Amino acid sequence: MSVLLFSVGVGLLSVAGTVYYFFCYKKCSSSLKGKVVLIVGASSGIGEACAHIFYKENCKLILCAKDLPDLERVKKEVEESYRKTDENCESTSEEVTIFQLDISNLNETTKKISECIQIHGHIDILLGIAGISFRGKIIETELSVDQLIMSVNYFGHVAATKAVLKSMVERRSGHIVYMSSLQGKLSIPFRSAYSASKHAIQAFADCLRAEVAQFNVRVSVVSPAYVRTNLSLNALTSSGSLHGKMDENQKSGMSAEEVGQAVVQAVLLDKKEVLLANCSYKMIVYFRNFLSDIYFMAMARRARSS
Repeated sequence: MSVLLFSVGVGLLSVAGTVYYFFCYKKCSSSLKGKVVLIVGASSGIGEACAHIFYKENCKLILCAKDLPDLERVKKEVEESYRKTDENCESTSEEVTIFQLDISNLNETTKKISECIQIHGHIDILLGIAGISFRGKIIETELSVDQLIMSVNYFGHVAATKAVLKSMVERRSGHIVYMSSLQGKLSIPFRSAYSASKHAIQAFADCLRAEVAQFNVRVSVVSPAYVRTNLSLNALTSSGSLHGKMDENQKSGMSAEEVGQAVVQAVLLDKKEVLLANCSYKMIVYFRNFLSDIYFMAMARRARSS
């Protein structure tokens, strides 16, 4: 009887939580209308998915990426997919602006984002999505590869943050979302540069969140496990060449749209940290934090067998 009552209680709590989330989400969703959203890394994958989702929520988009043709494609597809018109056949959709940006060029990043602020007056939401992965042994890796990955995944986003932060603090309003990774929490063999950069952005976010909370500026970190994008195809190897292979875990991972939905939920519900992973990965995070010797032995075994 007690087991039955417990099961019923858990079920009712689950239903209540779902209903509460649905109404909170719907209520908060309307608050996105007209918000200026800057997406760094919007030309493909998760950044492209976020462009579609936030535009559908009636946000003004600023899309930045290194690849201009893909940026133009995303802009066109977003506008054509969700363009809205009034009775006089005039567009009522928000604008989409694109900026070609190489985030590894820190001076260019600061300059371009300052231009964005001048054009739009302010940035409400900054999404730091751009990233590059890595496959290789530390002993064989050129230092220039480590530097490039850290520039794209960490220093570039720090530069973007500092470019918008003063305006957000002055307005006492803003939200910054960083795209980290499960590998920012679990550093596995042959991913050193990538994991290090994601560890760094998570640590930076923790400090930033504490420092700007008093100014009503919010900070979120989204850490997905494997996502079906071109991340492994475009990953750098020890020599700096492209990996050029789709990893099996990547191929069977979650969709970019799922991660994009998690990003918008993090903004709407002010989630500080979101780990998008199944129970087995979450258990490994637990082992890393609380039974670290077991985790370290498992990783050493994994490295030897590869």
